[in-house]
Order: sequence, then C-alpha cells, then structure tokens
Amino acid sequence: MIKRDNRNNQTIDGFYQQALSIIGNHLQEFYNEYADDNGLTLNQVSQQVNSWDIQSFYQAINEMLANASPSDKLSKRLQAIFAQASISRRDMLGAMIGAGMSIATARSESFAVNELKQQYINGYEDSSPNKLTTVPAKVANQAEYSQRIWVHGDVMTTRMKETLNKGLSRGMKKSDINKMTRNIPQNGDRIDDNLATPMNQMLSRIHTLTTSEAIRNSNSGKNRAYDEQNVQYVMWLTEEDGHVCDICEPLDKQKFAYGQAPIPVADTHPRCRCQLVACDEDGNLLSGELDRVLTE
Repeated sequence: MIKRDNRNNQTIDGFYQQALSIIGNHLQEFYNEYADDNGLTLNQVSQQVNSWDIQSFYQAINEMLANASPSDKLSKRLQAIFAQASISRRDMLGAMIGAGMSIATARSESFAVNELKQQYINGYEDSSPNKLTTVPAKVANQAEYSQRIWVHGDVMTTRMKETLNKGLSRGMKKSDINKMTRNIPQNGDRIDDNLATPMNQMLSRIHTLTTSEAIRNSNSGKNRAYDEQNVQYVMWLTEEDGHVCDICEPLDKQKFAYGQAPIPVADTHPRCRCQLVACDEDGNLLSGELDRVLTE
C-alpha cells in the first residue's frame, strides 16, 4: 500500500515538475531577451506583448502539452489563459504559469482517476473469488476527487503567480531569476521567492488527497465483496509499526459487527493505513484474509 501511494505521488509530482521546468526555461529566456545592465525592471515587463513574446508563450504551451490533445475542461481553461496572455508581458508570464499548472493538473487528474478506479477493483477482487466487469458510475467518475484536485491546482497557481509578481515588482537581477526558477524536489527545503516552494506545498495536499481517496476506494471495493459474501464481523488492523497514531492504536485487533465499525480515513484521519478485515465471531480472520493481509 505504501509503495503504491509513493509511486502514485511520484508520478503526479513528475507532471508538475516537468511543467515547472519548462516555465523556468522560458522565464530565463525572457530575462535574457529583455534584461539590461539594471536587470529586469517592472517597466520592461509592463509593456505590451510583441511577436517574440507570443511565439515564446505558445512554444512553452506546446512543450508542456507534448503533442497531447487537451480535454474539453482543459481547453476551456487554456482559452481563458490565452486571453490573459495578450494583455502585457507580465500577464503573459503569469498566464504561462497558469497554463503549465492547468496542464499538470489535468494530467494528474486523468492518471489518478484511473488509479482510484483500479483500487476499487483491487479491493473487491482481493476479497472475492469473483472478477469485476463493471464499477459504479461514482467510482468510474471520481467527481469529488476531480473537483478537489482542481481546487488545489488553482490555489497553487495563485500562489506561484504571487511569487512571480512579487519578484517582478521589485525588479530582478540574474541571481533573482536563478533563485526563482531553481528546481527543488517535493520533499526539499522551502525557499522564499522560488516558484517550486508554493507548488510543493500544494503538492503535499494533493498527495494527502490522492492517498486518502485510494484507501477509500480500496475499502469500498472490499466492502462490496463483503456484502456479497454476507460477512458478519470485521477486525480493525493497523500496520503495527512506529507510525501508528494515537487514534488508531487502541482500535488494533478490535472486533466489530460488520457495518458498525469505524471507517478508516472517514472516522480517523487522512492517509490512514488501517483496514477492516473479515473475521468470525471469535475474531479469527476468515479463510484467505490472513494471507492477503500478510502479503500487503
């Protein structure tokens, strides 16, 4: 479970880091094009865009899309962003950030929705002799997850634009643009006046959202299997390691009537790794459940 979550988070991080790398390269090119002996001034970035600006902007967008066709949702967002880019050079640079983070969010959403659907299927098939051919529409769409990841992405974009405009308003030397575009891994230090810092802060929230929803979907699939098998009792199991929290530790190995147990994540905390496992009236795990738990 932990390896799966880490793999998913790394994939999502990659979408955003790739977009930010392209943004950083184009910000550096912009600086080299317009900075003089005094650096890059607010007056310079407040001018209307010209053909070089527009060409550079669309080149960045094409690099971030990487020949992929945007969805209808992303297309509508990009249309609004393109209009913003035509106002001034400063607006164009902000629009470049908005486009990059929107593209990364769209990729993350598509990837995660498929992963969450698969977690539901795995949760079911790991606890059932049957195979799933269809999933509920709610599982297939993951509407709530999609809404939340876009909110996180929008907050990320707003904070990154604030960082950009703060730097532009003061004027920027070469060292300032280098600091602003410096690559920082998601678990790295937080640095003021750096675009990766607000991005990484919001990525932490996206990690929590994605991990919690993966657990929720896995448990929902397992509950469907238990419903079909008329399971009567479940046992709460923690990971029994040094990361078990004070909320979950007292619940470890407690037996509950099925349907009356607390629910991991919903009744505990985000990223809860605990699980409810089918057992008999005496607290013995049902056939096959022990092997499954030991292999996870």
